[in-house]
Amino acid sequence: MIEQRILNCAVDAALGRSTDPKFTPEQRVEGMRAYLAELGKDYRRNEILINEVIEQTVDAILPIKITERLGVFADVSQVQDGVTKKWHVKNGKITAAYTALGVEQPRQKLYKGTFTTQTAPISGAVYAEYEDLITGRVDFADMINQLVGAIMDQIYAGIQDALIGAFGTTNNANRFVGGSFMQAEFDKLKGTVQAYGKPVIFGTAVGLTGISNGAGFDWNKTSEADRLDIRNLGHVGKYKGSDVVELPNSFTDETNAQKLLDDGYIYMAPVNADKPVKIVLEGSMHIRDKQERDWSTTKEYYRKAGISVLAINHMALYENSSL
Repeated sequence: MIEQRILNCAVDAALGRSTDPKFTPEQRVEGMRAYLAELGKDYRRNEILINEVIEQTVDAILPIKITERLGVFADVSQVQDGVTKKWHVKNGKITAAYTALGVEQPRQKLYKGTFTTQTAPISGAVYAEYEDLITGRVDFADMINQLVGAIMDQIYAGIQDALIGAFGTTNNANRFVGGSFMQAEFDKLKGTVQAYGKPVIFGTAVGLTGISNGAGFDWNKTSEADRLDIRNLGHVGKYKGSDVVELPNSFTDETNAQKLLDDGYIYMAPVNADKPVKIVLEGSMHIRDKQERDWSTTKEYYRKAGISVLAINHMALYENSSL
């Protein structure tokens, strides 16, 4: 274990804050960057310590980041290695859960209002040039943010895969597919969800831009509040009383050819009922160094996580097939 003061500083730096009144958030960032850069000047001797700092910082900030982004419709739980998370569901109408992230368990019955989330490994890698390592030029603080972003991307993709699998492919009371934003059909889905609690609407930035509180998207008839939301957020912040939440999107690789999340999917879920998405982080982050033939170093990471999506009778999916 690294010293608690070092971990506190690393977490503050990654989250852009300061929990120590003696330092500003900017000083926390620079302090951590300087500390890691100093360790990096003798990388061979300090490799284990650097990896421990990265591992423990990622473990600390990952659930915070996930909750910030997804907390309105997702519960996040951390468990020790070998522990299976058991969820308790209040809504007796919910009868099944769907799982993702490579777990072969497509559907699970509830037992007296409880179900479990199975985890599976997620992995990836970042690399550093040898010359940068031996001269202390590797920005390990930035590497921490890259690793957190990569893990969260895999979790976002797992959530979408689970949701799409749960909804099926045909139009019904919980799903509609259309070539544009059709307010009447959107409101029907919203009404279905509203029977279970106050709906929240979530999708990617591109997917949410077509949502309008008026009949069609007429800027001249758009309210001042919606105009401000669109200027500041890129989409309306509320739709007929429901919060509109943006899911971050990115590309699967550096070619920018394929997005991680499909922009055409817009989801609705009741926030006052059981949260529809359950995320479990099992154990700790693990990093190992791999020496490449060109002397560059690849840092491979391993993290166990699992996702469950509650049965979709209390949720809705609107698919804009033109996106």
